[in-house]
Formats: sequence, C-alpha cells, structure tokens
Amino acid sequence: MLRSYLTRVQCFARACNRPSVNCFKRGTVALYSKVSHVTSVFANVTRFHNGGQCRLFQTAVQANSDGRNIFSYSDIDYVLSVKTGDQLHSGTDANVNIILHSETGEKSDPIQLDYFFRDDFERGQLDVFQVKNIAQLKDIHKVELWRDGNGVASDWFVDYIEIESVGSRKRFLFPFFRWIKADRRYVIRHMDNCLPQDDPEPRFRNEEMGYKRKDYECAMKIDGGPAQMHELQDIVT
Repeated sequence: MLRSYLTRVQCFARACNRPSVNCFKRGTVALYSKVSHVTSVFANVTRFHNGGQCRLFQTAVQANSDGRNIFSYSDIDYVLSVKTGDQLHSGTDANVNIILHSETGEKSDPIQLDYFFRDDFERGQLDVFQVKNIAQLKDIHKVELWRDGNGVASDWFVDYIEIESVGSRKRFLFPFFRWIKADRRYVIRHMDNCLPQDDPEPRFRNEEMGYKRKDYECAMKIDGGPAQMHELQDIVT
C-alpha cells in the first residue's frame, strides 16, 4: 500500500513540478525508508533458548525495501504450526514451551514458542514458528507440551500441532483436542492413535485419568438426593 501511494505521489510531482509537492515527496521517501529499515530489523529478531541451543526465528516480514528475500528455509530445520481451538476462552497469554522427541530417544532443548510484538495463541488462530539447531532429530516421534499460569487469560485449548521437516519435507501431526492446564506436561505421539491398554506412555495417561477423576468427582450434597459435581467451578468450560 505504501509503495503504490509513494508511486502516485512521485508521478503527480513530476507532472506538476511544484516545489511543495516535491518537498512532500522527499518527506514521504524519508519516512518510507525509516519504516522499511525498522521492519527489516524486526524481521530478523532472533530468540535464543538455553544458551543458544535452539533458535526461534520471527519471519513475519520476509522482504526488505529492495524486494530481496531476507529469509531462507535453508536457515531452519523444522516448521511448527500450532492451531488453537475456536471454543470460548480457548486463547491464552501464558508462556508455552515444547520439547521435540525422536524415535531413537534424542530430544531437543525446551523451546519457548513466542514472537516479539505478536499476540500468539489467540482463539481460532494458527501460529507458525521456525526452529533451528535441532537437525539431529531425524523424525519427530512425539512432542512434550506445557504452559505456565501467567497472563490474564491463561486457559488454552489446542486442536493440533503439525511439524514439518525442512530437509526431508516430512510432516508429523500431533492431535491434542484438549484443554492444556497450567504446569502439566502433555506428551502426544505422531497421529496418537492407540487403545488405552496399548498406550506406550502409560504414566502420562494415568496422570491424566487422575486429574479427570478429581475434576469430575461427585458428591451427595443433600441426604437422599442425586449425586452432583463436587466442585463445578474448577472445570474449564
């Protein structure tokens, strides 16, 4: 939009050859140059995690003022897409972290999924992150996800996480479709389709069942009356 506006101003100035218009044109050019420089700086913002073991790149702006690409897929190893559900209050302002696990037992360092100057994980939103320095993970077998309780609205419902390997072009899908509660770690495997008795992560399933039993605990609040929820206010709706 700013480019086309500047072009129209330049054409008008050449046609009229008026000093006031030329002065306005020069001011517009100066303003455009400053804006282009600032956006280029923010496009190259890099987040370092755990002493630089994993890098998270913000690439919302991918071209500088000359139209040249300032981001290349050769700079990253994996692309993470996180889909937040569209349920009421499903977005979050909490800090979100993830660990990627390979089938051979290797894993990445904790990666904080966060972009500067951007409101991540809003209701119904798809957030895309690029991660570097974990090329040793050949195939992503499972992910470990958790959040804290920071922020005014920390509740979070995740539909799925999709991870694409830039080198092999393989994609790995991790279906969540659940509320992510604070300070609980959720381990989801690729496609995550197995019977409960065949779950390769029984510890996490047992923990989840324990949380559900507590959330849906019943009590008879009136003698001879029907069973009711013990603490309905603790259940995320």
